[in-house]
Amino acid sequence: MKLEQIAIYDSIEGYMEQIPVIKVKKGEYITKRRSSRDGTPNKYYILNGQIRVWNNVGSRKIWVDEIGEDWFAGDLSDVYEEYLNCESWAVKDTMLLEFNDEIFEKLLNDVRFAKAFYYKMSQRVYHMYKRMLMNSMYSQKEILASYILSNSKKDRMVCPNMNALCEFLGFSRRSLYNTLNDLIKDGTLEKDDNYIYIKDREALEDQGKHVIEYML
Repeated sequence: MKLEQIAIYDSIEGYMEQIPVIKVKKGEYITKRRSSRDGTPNKYYILNGQIRVWNNVGSRKIWVDEIGEDWFAGDLSDVYEEYLNCESWAVKDTMLLEFNDEIFEKLLNDVRFAKAFYYKMSQRVYHMYKRMLMNSMYSQKEILASYILSNSKKDRMVCPNMNALCEFLGFSRRSLYNTLNDLIKDGTLEKDDNYIYIKDREALEDQGKHVIEYML
């Protein structure tokens, strides 16, 4: 996405000399940089790429969400006087605008910027809430079917990292393998070391279509 096309461009145009563009390579963490005296972390805005966010609770890693271009990123909870201590890393090569605390506070006093920020944050929270409800409303087979339908091309999907997929879907490792094996046994899918193949698209769509419609 071009800089001039992002939702907040009109608000930040006059500050661009103070807003650096940083590049994060696929697989790298988004560093928590702090520029204010009280240690408030810098904020980010995604120009292009994709970021995965999670929270560490003891030894558990809890998947929070995944965001792409034209979204705010980084430690944003302090705006709401909270501290969620989430971590972020780049799913693919990513370019970010970086706001130090002083600039971000100035921008929040701009009605256009504040409106964009709170609208995008409310949409993000709403989407996370829908995902939480999804796990209560639909079976694991329906959820996995919807994921495969959404991430396959020409009836083939690259085998994902199973640990990462468990975190993303909210499944235990055993549940994921059992659900996948059920879809293979009934002839809906096939799997080798590299790919998952859709063998009966109609059956898979019957399983996953309601989840896909719900998450639109």
